[in-house]
Amino acid sequence: MSRSFAVVLSAVMIMSNGLAAPPAKKISYNRDIRPLLSDNCFFCHGPDKNKRKGKLRLDIREEAIAKNAIVPGKPDDSELMKRILTSNEDDLMPPPESHKTLTRAQKDLLRRWIAQAAD
Repeated sequence: MSRSFAVVLSAVMIMSNGLAAPPAKKISYNRDIRPLLSDNCFFCHGPDKNKRKGKLRLDIREEAIAKNAIVPGKPDDSELMKRILTSNEDDLMPPPESHKTLTRAQKDLLRRWIAQAAD
């Protein structure tokens, strides 16, 4: 191996050290997702039928799946992801008038949870 190649290889290894993504840990609904949905979504899409909007419950997995809000394993097909990522204010969830927002990390967490089958 030439000396210059070894220097470049060493530099690349040093620069990439610690940048590799850690193995994806299993996302827990109760630990990670439920508090997020409870804080941002359940007021309009939870157990209170008098406040529920769009006849959508996100607190019952089977109902969210039946409405295609969550498509396990397919975040891009899930209406939940479409609504939290849209730039259209009329479709955006949570709606601007709720004064609730999701961080990029929270949106990513929801995407990864759905990709992991949304258990």
